[in-house]
Amino acid sequence: MDKPSLLILDDEKEVLNALNRVLRKHFQLYLFSDANEAIGFYQDNPNIPLILTDMRMPVMDGATFLGKIIDINPHCKRFLLTGHADINLTVTAVNEGKICHY
Repeated sequence: MDKPSLLILDDEKEVLNALNRVLRKHFQLYLFSDANEAIGFYQDNPNIPLILTDMRMPVMDGATFLGKIIDINPHCKRFLLTGHADINLTVTAVNEGKICHY
C-alpha cells in the first residue's frame, strides 16, 4: 500500500531530521529548508495532499508560504508547527495560510 505524501518545510535541519525519523515509516516525505525551493517543487508536484511548515523562518514565514501553496492547490491539508506561541502569528496563520491545525 502506498504511503501518503507529505511536504515538510523547516529552516532548521535538526528539526527536519527529527521529523524524518518519526514520520518516514508512515509517509512519503519531501523535506525542504528553503521556502522558495519547496514552492518550486510543489508547483511541479501539486498533488501532494499534506503540507507541514514551521511558522518562524528567515526568508518567508509559514503563513506566507501556505498562502502560496493554496494558490497552487487549495485542497491540500495544511499544518503549522511552531515553538513560539503567539496569538498574532496564530491569527495570521489562520487568515493567510488557512491552516487545518496549529
